[in-house]
Amino acid sequence: MTRSTETRPPGGRSRRAAVLLLLAVAASGCWSGAVQKAAALREEPAAYHAAWSDGERLLLAYEARVTGPGGVVREHRKRTL
Repeated sequence: MTRSTETRPPGGRSRRAAVLLLLAVAASGCWSGAVQKAAALREEPAAYHAAWSDGERLLLAYEARVTGPGGVVREHRKRTL
């Protein structure tokens, strides 16, 4: 059995590894950003119930509407600020 005496250019393997690493990092960043944006929940006031003063602070009691991707309402939460 004989071995091939084929010569490879210097740095060919490390250059390929660097390109693959760069592609993997770039692709994972794009993919994870899209997943994070799709999974993001948004909360906005739906109705205010009460407002009062507690010394120097103004407090609000309200109901928040939580929406998911595509504006689908997930739940309503009671909040006080």
